[in-house]
Amino acid sequence: MEFFRRVVVFTLSVFKLSVFKPSVFKLSVFTPSVFKLSVFKPSVFTPSAFKLSVLTLSVGLVLVVLSPRGAVALEEGERAIVVFADEHSHYTNEIYHALREGLKERGRQERLILASLPGLEDREFFAYLESTHRFVLRVGLSSRLARELSSQHQQAPLLFVDVRDPVADGLVDSLERPGGNATGVATPIDLERQLDLFLKIKPQIKAIGIVFDPGDRGALSMLARMDALARERNFDVHKAPAFGGDDIQEAAISLIGRVEAIYAIDSDNFRTESVRQILRIGTENNLPVITDSARYVADGALIALDFNYHVVGDSLAELVTRALKGEPVGTIPVMTIESTVFDLNATQARALGLYVSETLHRQARQIY
Repeated sequence: MEFFRRVVVFTLSVFKLSVFKPSVFKLSVFTPSVFKLSVFKPSVFTPSAFKLSVLTLSVGLVLVVLSPRGAVALEEGERAIVVFADEHSHYTNEIYHALREGLKERGRQERLILASLPGLEDREFFAYLESTHRFVLRVGLSSRLARELSSQHQQAPLLFVDVRDPVADGLVDSLERPGGNATGVATPIDLERQLDLFLKIKPQIKAIGIVFDPGDRGALSMLARMDALARERNFDVHKAPAFGGDDIQEAAISLIGRVEAIYAIDSDNFRTESVRQILRIGTENNLPVITDSARYVADGALIALDFNYHVVGDSLAELVTRALKGEPVGTIPVMTIESTVFDLNATQARALGLYVSETLHRQARQIY
């Protein structure tokens, strides 16, 4: 029965990936030696994609039969680095490819396996990799994934990326000496610069509303920094906590009439559609909305800092290489990447009656 359970679980997961989530499949480390389908990159679901999906389905069944534990075929002596990614993240593709190329440039030959936390249903397979010393590193490509992986207390070291504040998240003791079994690449938002950019568009602001997740320690850390900036710049901060779902819309509505702008601190519990609700409420009430994630600028956020994710991925490759060479990850300092670029929604600014200077237009990485 256990064998047939494995067949069903893996078959469904492969079918789900290959038919309904082609963007994830683009990143797949299921290389030609495994699936013979490296050219499968449809942007939409088509009949031809379905044919390939069925083929993938059948190959998946064969792999489960041939591989005693799980769906990843490793060559004799080959070791695995398992990369856990949020499929909806706008930066996953760039980080993943920069990591892969960075490891190649550094002479590493370990296999990268792309996975998501639902894929951990087959925990026995990962335990098998670990027990045979073939599961050498885990990489978490978000704060949420890093926290969940850290809580599992597996032997394989953990490297994280795109974590705003790894100390506040409890992943490391300090940036200089992480301690424990984790290190990684921190990507803190330069809140002062973010605020300065916004004030160039809407100067002399007197009150900003903050929508945040009170259960997110990184968000609480950013909120404390905003409080300090508010005292320095002489404006009020109105806080609207939200745990997710309908809470987010209610929190944004509670700020209407009290503030001149809304700052949405992105959180793992804030799904894309929820943040879009904040953007819609802001637009309907003539309130500019700022976020700390540039993926929302195209949807109506006024301005947001962002990172060069190729640099982020290559920095991760450097840390992975050091760990593979035997350095205890707890002694490898966390690398911090600065947010050097920003995106601007000039269309939204005009709709709100705000002036954007030519200088900001020239400096923006992307203008909508």
